[in-house]
Amino acid sequence: MIPRLVGVRLTAQDFGELARGRPGPAALQALRTGQLSRRLLLVHTLARTARTRFPSPWRQSGGERAQAVLTEVTRHDRGALESVLMHPHLGVWAMRCLRGLHGRSPGFRVRDELAWFTAVAAAAATRAGLPVRLELPVRAGIVSLPTLGSMRVPAGIVVVRLEDGVIHLPGGKVRVPIVDAAAPARDPRSSTAEDTLPYWQPARVVTARAPDSGPVLRVVLEDGDPYRDAHREDIGSPLTPERAARWDTALRHAWAVLCEHFPDRARICASLCTSVVPLAARSGRAMSVTVRDAHGAIGITETADPVRLAETLVHEASHIALGALTDLVDLHEGDATQRYTVGWRPDRRPLEAVLQGTYAHLALTGLWGHYRHLVPPVARARAERRFVRYRDQVDAALAALGNCRQLTVPGRRFVDHMVEEAADRARDAHDAARVNPRHPGIVRSRPVARTASATATALTESGLGSGSVLLVLAPSTPLGGVDGGPDVLTRALREVLGERGTLVVPTATSDNTDPSTWHRTCHSPVPADWWPGLRSEMPPFEPERTPSHRMGALAEHVRRLPGAVRSDHPRTSFAGIGPHASALMRDHAPDCHYGERSPLGRMEQAGAHVLLWDVGFAANITFHLAEYRLGQSPTTGYRSLVRDARGDRRWVEAMDTRLSNHDFAALGEAFERTGAVRVAAAGQWRTRLFRLDEAVGFATNWLREHRPDR
Repeated sequence: MIPRLVGVRLTAQDFGELARGRPGPAALQALRTGQLSRRLLLVHTLARTARTRFPSPWRQSGGERAQAVLTEVTRHDRGALESVLMHPHLGVWAMRCLRGLHGRSPGFRVRDELAWFTAVAAAAATRAGLPVRLELPVRAGIVSLPTLGSMRVPAGIVVVRLEDGVIHLPGGKVRVPIVDAAAPARDPRSSTAEDTLPYWQPARVVTARAPDSGPVLRVVLEDGDPYRDAHREDIGSPLTPERAARWDTALRHAWAVLCEHFPDRARICASLCTSVVPLAARSGRAMSVTVRDAHGAIGITETADPVRLAETLVHEASHIALGALTDLVDLHEGDATQRYTVGWRPDRRPLEAVLQGTYAHLALTGLWGHYRHLVPPVARARAERRFVRYRDQVDAALAALGNCRQLTVPGRRFVDHMVEEAADRARDAHDAARVNPRHPGIVRSRPVARTASATATALTESGLGSGSVLLVLAPSTPLGGVDGGPDVLTRALREVLGERGTLVVPTATSDNTDPSTWHRTCHSPVPADWWPGLRSEMPPFEPERTPSHRMGALAEHVRRLPGAVRSDHPRTSFAGIGPHASALMRDHAPDCHYGERSPLGRMEQAGAHVLLWDVGFAANITFHLAEYRLGQSPTTGYRSLVRDARGDRRWVEAMDTRLSNHDFAALGEAFERTGAVRVAAAGQWRTRLFRLDEAVGFATNWLREHRPDR
C-alpha cells in the first residue's frame, strides 16, 4: 500500500482559533486531515520496517497479504480505508509495533503483534464490500475487527477465517455487520437466521442528538479493542447490556447540557470525540484520560452525573485537539526538560504537560464562566468558586509559561493566544457582573416617553383593546434595545389596557425542585456532589418574595410592582396587576401547573389575549393547557420546598401531567397560518397577538393528530 497523503493546510487564523480553544470547521478539518496523513505514514512505515527487518515473521503473520488487501481497498473504496485508519486505537497498535521493531519494547512478540495487520485489512475490506479471505488472530479467546466489533470464540481456537465478510469457525459462521459511528448500523449483504451466531458483538455506537437539530455526538463505546489498555488506567470489562444502556443514557444527558448551554463546545466535541473507553474506577475515584496515539478516544469511568460528564468531554476534547495540533507543529524544543508547578497537580510537570493542562483548563474556565450565570441562584456561589479556581490555575500557569525559553516561535504564539483568550474571558466576566449583580438579567430603567408611545401605538394597531386581560411572554433575558427596559414596556402595556385591564406574566420558579431533577425541571443540572448541600440551603417558595427563575426582566419587574398579585404554585406561578389579578391568581392547584385549575385556565375563561414579545411559539406556555385535554396523559412527580403556616421549611410532593414543548414551534407555525395571529412590529421587535382560547382550541386538535402516542 502506497500512502496518498492529503496536504494539510493550517492557516494563521486556524492556528489562532485552535490556540484560543475556539476552532472553526476549517481548523478542525485540518486536524483530521493531519491525523489521517499520520496514520497512512504509520501503516506504510510499519509495513516497510517489518518487511525489511523481520521478513519471516512478516510473511508468517499474514502481513504481506494484509498489505495487498489494503492496497486493493485503497483503489476500490478510499472512504472504507479512512474509516479504519481513523479508528483511535489503530494508532496505539502501529506505534507499539514500530517501537518493538526497533527494539524499544522489551518482550515484544513480533509475529503476534504484526498479525493484527490482518484484522485491520479485514475490517477495511468488509467495509468496502471486497471479497477477500484472511486468517484473523484470536487474543485471549476474542477475535476483534477495528470499528466493527468483536466476538468470543470457543477455547483452543487461535485463528479464524474471514471470507467475504463472514467469519468461519468450528460449529458455525457469523456475518459481520457494518457499524459506523457516523451513521446507523447497516448490513448491505443478505443474511439468514441460521447463519448468524449469537455471540458476535457489533461496536456499540451511541448517537446523541441536540433537540434543535444542533451538533450530533456519535461515539463508539469501545469495550473490545485489545489496544484500549493504552489509557494507562484499569480498563473496564466488556459491557453488559445494562451497563451499556447506562452509558448511553449518561452520554445523552451530558450532550443535552452541552448542546443547550455550550453549542460551540458541543460542535468541537462532536468533531473530535469518536470513542469512549469505559474505565474501572479505583476506590470510587472518577477518572478520565486521553492518549496522544489514540486520537479521538477518551477513557472515562462510569458516571450518571451529566454535568461532570459534560465537563469531562470538554476537558478531554481539548487534549485531543492539542495532541493533533502538536503532531503538525512543534510548540517546544525537543529536549525541554524543565519542570513546573501547576495548580491542578501536586507533582512538578514537564513543559508539554503544562501546555496540555493549561489549554484544557482554559476551556473549563470558559465553561464555568458562562454556566455560573445559568445555574439556579442557590448554586451560584459554588459555580463561582469552580470558575475562580480554574481561572486562577490558568493565570498562574500562563505566567510560568510566559518565562519559558524552551518554547518555539509557534509555541510562543500559542501561549500569547491563550493569554489573550484568558483576558477576554476575564473582561466578559466583569461586564456580566456590571449588568446587575443582585438581579441577573434585569436592566435598570431609563424612561423614554417616545419609546413608550411607539410601543403603545404598535400594540393598539395589533387589535388589543382597553379592559383586556393580557398574558405577556417575553425573552428570558434583558430587554435589549428597549430604552428604559421593562419599566417602559410595562407602562406601555398598561396604557393600552387601561384602568380596567389586567396584565399577567409567568413568574415560574423551575429551580424549586430537588437538585437531582434540575436537568428536567430547569435545564440547569449541577454536579451530584452538590445536591446534599443545596437541599439544606435552598430557600422555600414565598409568593411575595421569591424571584422567578430565568423568566426575564419583564416578569421580574411586574412581579415586584406595588399591587401585583402572585399565584402560590411553588413551581409555575403567575403574577398579575389590575382589577382581575386577584381572581385570576387565586387557588393555583399544586398538581396543576398549566391546566384548568391554574391562572392559565381562568385566563382562557376570561377571554384573555396572549402577546408574544420578541419570542417564538416554542416559548408559548399557553399550548400546555391543551396537553391537559388530550386524555390519559402520562404524569410525573416533583418535590418543591415551601414555607408552611408555622414558618418552617417543608418539602411537598405532587403529581401532574408530564408536559413537553418539543413541537410547539411547529404547532405555532400551523396556528399562525390560520390567520388567528396578528403579527406586528413594535420598533425593532416582532410581536404576535392572539386569543388564548383560540390558541388552546387549535392546539388541542393539532396535538391529538401529531402526538398519537399521548
